[in-house]
Amino acid sequence: MTWHDYSHEKVDGLGALMQYMDKTGWEFEARDFITHPLPKWAHWLSVLKGAYKAQASRKVKWNSLYGSQEVKQKPHELVWHIFSEGQTQSLHKKTKLLKVSLNSYLLTNFSNILAEQFVLEQNPFTWLVPVNLRGAILRKDFCSNHTSGLAIELTKGMRPQAVHGKIKQQLSGRNHLGVWLGLNIGRIIGLSGMRKIANRTIKKSHWMGTFTNLGVLPAKNRENKIDGLIVTPPGTANYPIGIGCMEYQGKLCISLKIHPSVCCRFDMVKEVFDKIIGQILAV
Repeated sequence: MTWHDYSHEKVDGLGALMQYMDKTGWEFEARDFITHPLPKWAHWLSVLKGAYKAQASRKVKWNSLYGSQEVKQKPHELVWHIFSEGQTQSLHKKTKLLKVSLNSYLLTNFSNILAEQFVLEQNPFTWLVPVNLRGAILRKDFCSNHTSGLAIELTKGMRPQAVHGKIKQQLSGRNHLGVWLGLNIGRIIGLSGMRKIANRTIKKSHWMGTFTNLGVLPAKNRENKIDGLIVTPPGTANYPIGIGCMEYQGKLCISLKIHPSVCCRFDMVKEVFDKIIGQILAV
């Protein structure tokens, strides 16, 4: 396994992927990564509501038995799995029958098992689900950070349909555009104002983690005979669980990374991950 690290301050997940593809000679077109149209003026009320919600306080009541504030996280200490083409096709058929997206199905399985292991009682928790805004916004560097996100509050034992409904509601309400406005408010209030918001947010906001799916790799050069591509969010104490997904040459590739503040035992991370994979594949 060869790892390539990218700074999230300079690029988002898709930007890192494009840089990697360009560096290794893969053919792709920029329009393959454009997913959002420009918002209409009538939508801006929803956008402003989303910006307000982006500043909301969030807490997770973790089970303190497994984490440690003393252990430092190793850069590439994560687990991953590459589904076969047949398994990937079966997952797409299954989610179609359930009338949910693949993202909703995967997030449900990850969320329920991770929460059962690491979250106390029936307390709610919030996942950050990044959204690519290329097309809705445009920056000079196409690989730079064009990402917003959805704040998806869940509890233990939720069904895929319920999780799908929450994601769909936020997307249709254009909350992700408001979150982007909230994240980029520094352009309006200046650097000092941004520092105040950042310090306040760090103190009061603790997410379950980040669930990101970079989608289907749109590479047109199929000569690179590698088994799969693994992506993972950076992971911090405020976003301690990182889940990365993408589909490469018809095979779903997923990864899990847990910050030591939540679980400092890598053997337990592997055990939980294996349980999640089994649940995803369950008939």
